[in-house]
Amino acid sequence: MPSWFLKHDRFNSKSFIKYLRLQPLSVICYILWFIYHKHEESDLAFSVDPLRFIFRYENRYTLIGEKVWQLEKKVRWFETNLVLIFEKKGWGEITQRFDNFRDLETNRQIDSYNTYLTLNLSKDHFSISEPIDNQIIQIPSSKHPLPKRYRPYGGGLSFGFIKNGKIVCFAAAPHILSQETFSFAILRGIETKIIERRQRYALKTVGVLCKELFSRYNLANIFLWVDEKNIAARNLYQKLGFSEEGKIYTTYCDQKK
Repeated sequence: MPSWFLKHDRFNSKSFIKYLRLQPLSVICYILWFIYHKHEESDLAFSVDPLRFIFRYENRYTLIGEKVWQLEKKVRWFETNLVLIFEKKGWGEITQRFDNFRDLETNRQIDSYNTYLTLNLSKDHFSISEPIDNQIIQIPSSKHPLPKRYRPYGGGLSFGFIKNGKIVCFAAAPHILSQETFSFAILRGIETKIIERRQRYALKTVGVLCKELFSRYNLANIFLWVDEKNIAARNLYQKLGFSEEGKIYTTYCDQKK
């Protein structure tokens, strides 16, 4: 673990570190990024069993252990519009405590959960065969502000494919941590307008973003999560050199009243 992490008394317990080591590397990096930048906004609570706890970051709650409801009541997590990241074996108990399950991609009601593949890209495996297109520019620019839904993240690095004066494809890396012994970026918000898809805009835009991340920040890894059912996106990332690292299970839901 990086030395700055061990300085945070709330997160350097042996059981929490043990939990981190059991997670996909991308999940570890996401949590460590949040602790490093916004540790005051995160929360952690343990039950009697040290391997059962809730870690909150953003509006996401990572549930560890089968009986997550025995945790301390001080955690303020019983609200609506929750994103739960959980162990697959805990799904049965989640259905007893929550309802109104929605798909994270479409917000449509579903009866199950989302399964995401966690993907990892190292500099040695990065490959970009597409020529650099001058229609891809860094966002925000003088003419193109950062899309509203990404402004809360702040910072990071983003690129957009410009067509007829508008952003038709967007890719962002809001989570970047670059240190001598610990460096990574996490991609989010990769999307192309529906009518502009199947024209390789995403492949080109994500390729430029990864190229700039590796060259500017000298990163060791770049991560992203992709819906297991999104075959087109999985093929795109595979062409750039991403490889599958693991799986996470998550749902968007409300607490039962």
